[in-house]
Amino acid sequence: MADTIHDGEYILFDRSDIQKKNAKTMEGMDFVKDEDERYTIGLGYWLMNVVDIDKANDYVCVCCLETR
Repeated sequence: MADTIHDGEYILFDRSDIQKKNAKTMEGMDFVKDEDERYTIGLGYWLMNVVDIDKANDYVCVCCLETR
């Protein structure tokens, strides 16, 4: 990943979550807080998005990971 990041660019780390309100038995789900809908807690997945923004304000999603 280091060869895709250049001098003067920003790297943003965005911790996020996705709730799966109708799924009850999907593998690896955890309790997550949905900050978009009045901070409700439900089953879903934790995510980590890493975004590279260059000097022209173009962005590239470097990686998106499921975290636990």
